[in-house]
Amino acid sequence: MLSASAAHARKAFFAPHAILPLVVFRIGFGVLLSCFLVLKCLHRGVDIYYTHSDFHPKYLWFRWIPELPSEWYVTVHYLMAFLALLIAAGVFFRAAAWGFALIFTYVFLLDASYYVNHYYLTCLLSFLLASSPAGRAWSIDTYSKAEVSVATIPAWPMVVLRFQMGVVYFFAGIAKIDADWLSGVPMRMFMESRLNHELSSSFHFLPVAAAWSGMLFDLLIAPALLFNQTRWLAIGVATTFHLTNWFLFHIDFFPFLAILLTFMFLPDRIWRSLQNRILSGGQTYVGRAPRGAVTTVLTVFFAVQLLVPLRGYLIPGNATWTGEGNRFAWRMMLCDKSSTGEIFAITDSGRNKVPVVLSGMTTKAQRQRIFLFPDAIAQLCQYLRTRFGEKYGEDVAYVAEVKMSLNGRRPRYLVDPNVDLSRLEISFWHSDWILNENHGTEESIQTAP
Repeated sequence: MLSASAAHARKAFFAPHAILPLVVFRIGFGVLLSCFLVLKCLHRGVDIYYTHSDFHPKYLWFRWIPELPSEWYVTVHYLMAFLALLIAAGVFFRAAAWGFALIFTYVFLLDASYYVNHYYLTCLLSFLLASSPAGRAWSIDTYSKAEVSVATIPAWPMVVLRFQMGVVYFFAGIAKIDADWLSGVPMRMFMESRLNHELSSSFHFLPVAAAWSGMLFDLLIAPALLFNQTRWLAIGVATTFHLTNWFLFHIDFFPFLAILLTFMFLPDRIWRSLQNRILSGGQTYVGRAPRGAVTTVLTVFFAVQLLVPLRGYLIPGNATWTGEGNRFAWRMMLCDKSSTGEIFAITDSGRNKVPVVLSGMTTKAQRQRIFLFPDAIAQLCQYLRTRFGEKYGEDVAYVAEVKMSLNGRRPRYLVDPNVDLSRLEISFWHSDWILNENHGTEESIQTAP
């Protein structure tokens, strides 16, 4: 059975496919990311999270990643924008694509509090592009070397694109099968935030309708894109859905990236027909990597993408509240959270409790993000111990009094305010110092003096 499955997978991965959709994706991806990165620099988005901050919480297994001098980050973002343009134009494509993938992923891994699902998706897609023959047609590289131009490629890049977008939709839909989401409360808060006023009673049905529609869309759109009978309707619905999201919620570049990926679901015969009209010549691409190795790598990648999002459902507690298992799981626009807090240094064996001034080490926008993630809060306390260890001694404890509100409910403590977070090991599994949303009344927790 396993050998039959492997043979079927290999046949699907290496079936001949027109190169045109991969070229369209390459050009769209490059232009989109270049525009986004330039606008991010111009709107001071880089300054807020990188240039004016001394502290950046890391992901669990990536705390070893070194940081650049703060004045370099704007230049790095412009460099990525330039590489994205090279990708779109197909100039030194392989080098530009690998350079972009590595640098974008490096910047993504620098600050875990700045996690955004579509940035993670961009990392995955950029490595796919770098590994694919996307630069072998309609590129400056092939204009100067016509003999390397190809018209047919193995289907695996298209299989990966469709699979990845299907995974994003599916797990986003599963996450929305949630009482809070289906009640319409988070959606109402999103809408009121964008409109800057409360919805009138005549429109109270809109958030509930939008919440249920969003859940059904995420669960059904990928299957609808796979079937001939529903594909064009699904493309129209998906395009309308993503443009509406962009207009209402201004979600960076993700709506346009999602629309681009939606058209990747068109079958090979349609792309082949278009390609025959606009592309001439070209041969069949033959990769250097053995087919068995490619099949193994893709199978492992698919397994990881299917298994990692399940982590949040296996860890005790509500992942939306605790944040455990919330990243890399495609839990998109699921809730409205806000938090406030302070870090305190406890000295003289608990007799003195001194608030730590964080404004010189972090920006206001960054603190608002850090106080939403328990692991980021713990890393901040560990950073303070390292930074002020010699000044205040090793007996100082660092505790956090952080209260978070989920979907408009009364703020509650997110982490135990009596635990010295600077001495903790951050776990891949559940941590007891992260309090459950329903941990009891505030009066039941006695904070350190």
